[in-house]
Amino acid sequence: MYWRELLRQSRQHLAQSATPAAAGYSFRAGAHWMAGQLAELRQLPPGACRSGVAWNGYGLLKSGLSAAGLGWVGYALPWPGLPVALLVFYVLEVQFLFLFPLLIDSHPKPLLSSIRMSYRLGLWRAVGNTLPIGVYMLAGLWKRSDPLRHWHEGCLAILIWYEKERASGKSYLS
Repeated sequence: MYWRELLRQSRQHLAQSATPAAAGYSFRAGAHWMAGQLAELRQLPPGACRSGVAWNGYGLLKSGLSAAGLGWVGYALPWPGLPVALLVFYVLEVQFLFLFPLLIDSHPKPLLSSIRMSYRLGLWRAVGNTLPIGVYMLAGLWKRSDPLRHWHEGCLAILIWYEKERASGKSYLS
């Protein structure tokens, strides 16, 4: 599955989606939106997002570790090292590529399972698909009319990828 196809499927799905956009800018709000989208992808009635999960904590862990890697490499290798720093960010980011869907699915070991899924996909394949999706998501923030549209499309692209991997049985840990 390539990033362009994931984004194409995401845009197509969002055009027909009944789930409203995420209400707010927190990881918790995003998790609730993702849970609704996951239910739609599975053609299930919308279910409640798990309560008692530290959504913001998991999001900060995922983003914080990736940002720390970016900052460390950016500091160690100033300006010419920016492409390397971005690559390090995404190498760290893909370790938790499927963290939120695994949390939504109440997986008992979501952190470890996300890392294992990423390695079973192939780390460089995961980075090669995630990096352009991430750039697409960030570029959308500059659109004044609907700054989160690309963000939602990118998150949904990852959910579609997760569903395909879960359905294949190759990368999903039960």
